[in-house]
Amino acid sequence: MRSLSMGLLVCAPRLASTAAARRPDPDDEGDYGGALIEFERAQKVKPFPALDYNIGRCHDRLEHLDQAIAHYRSNLSAAPAGAARAEVTARISALEAHAAEARRPAPPPVPPPA
Repeated sequence: MRSLSMGLLVCAPRLASTAAARRPDPDDEGDYGGALIEFERAQKVKPFPALDYNIGRCHDRLEHLDQAIAHYRSNLSAAPAGAARAEVTARISALEAHAAEARRPAPPPVPPPA
């Protein structure tokens, strides 16, 4: 019995890595909507600051600007350090500028020449 359980312990990581290798990466597939659903499910089970970053990233790629900004800010409240903090802060600034541009009213149409 002991050798069977030791064999499972030795094989388990190999089986897990093989299964993970077969699963497509959402970034490779561009399935941000599917990834968003999975990250939100995980967040409900166990809130974790890194999930806020991933949820924000999905919203970012889907161009849900306000939701992306909110989740990136939530990630910052967990205080990632160094380069990660700078990256998230820069992305928030870029999204805020993009959102402000999107909210700006269109200029009035130019009347045709008489």
